[in-house]
Amino acid sequence: MALSYMIPSVTPSNALKAHAIISILFSLPVLMSGVGGFLEIISDGAVKSAQMKGPIAQLLVHITYVDFVKNWYVSAISWMCASKAVTVQKMVIKINLMMDLFSFVKKVILALQLKLEPTQLHQDLFHLNLLN
Repeated sequence: MALSYMIPSVTPSNALKAHAIISILFSLPVLMSGVGGFLEIISDGAVKSAQMKGPIAQLLVHITYVDFVKNWYVSAISWMCASKAVTVQKMVIKINLMMDLFSFVKKVILALQLKLEPTQLHQDLFHLNLLN
């Protein structure tokens, strides 16, 4: 018996469907508690929805909405492409992986910037008690 029969594999179609479902799951907290409630949850109570005033807070709310819509967009594209040709499925999977890789690299760079040099953004986030 060949080794390829013994190792379970995931088809591109199943991978896209799983990605669609997981992306929707990431948007459920925003749907259930609103943006203010969601930000309270991820900040462990440091940010209260009543404090969401000022330009930095508005930017944070805007970014949260953009991320929410992005999750729905990724879910829709992944789900629709799950029934397309395998070449299309593989292309969408590569695009999704590149997006995830870019997001990871961006987070590493931001973490290094926050530790190495106090920028105005860092000071503003600290003032909002987001970095305590």
